[in-house]
Amino acid sequence: GQRVEVTDADAFRHVRLEFDGDALIGANAIGLTEHVGMLRGLIESRVKLGPWKDVLLADPTRLADAYIASVMPQQTRRGA
Repeated sequence: GQRVEVTDADAFRHVRLEFDGDALIGANAIGLTEHVGMLRGLIESRVKLGPWKDVLLADPTRLADAYIASVMPQQTRRGA
């Protein structure tokens, strides 16, 4: 799989994302507690990120954008 890792030492933030194909399969995050639910949802559901995987590889801080674009349409189709 692929991974991306970024650290902002001044802001005490670190994120590492691990992918299998276009699904997020693991993550480590420090200082990004607002994204814990999104990370868990993407990992546990093995959501197919499609083109958002490349966006996250370039900028893993766009996790919320990827979550909304990838998960919300699936929930709408299921009637959730």
